[in-house]
Amino acid sequence: MDEVLQKMVKLMSGIHDRQFEHSTEILKARYEVLELIKVLQDLGVIKVEDIQRIYKKGEEYEQSSNESRGSSGDIHQSVSKS
Repeated sequence: MDEVLQKMVKLMSGIHDRQFEHSTEILKARYEVLELIKVLQDLGVIKVEDIQRIYKKGEEYEQSSNESRGSSGDIHQSVSKS
């Protein structure tokens, strides 16, 4: 029985570790995109209206994604709107 429990704990731990790695990679990618948007804005390639459209689309995607997972948190809640 201990052997089965140890295997179950190892399996669950592995799932948690992979989930954490995926979350970290997603967060990294999001902030890299935000940095790219800022650079494009500074260069005059995109305007505030474009950024607002991108942000709105991201909010919509995040909301639908959270609803499908049953989660309430998202990255956009922590970003202040200007």
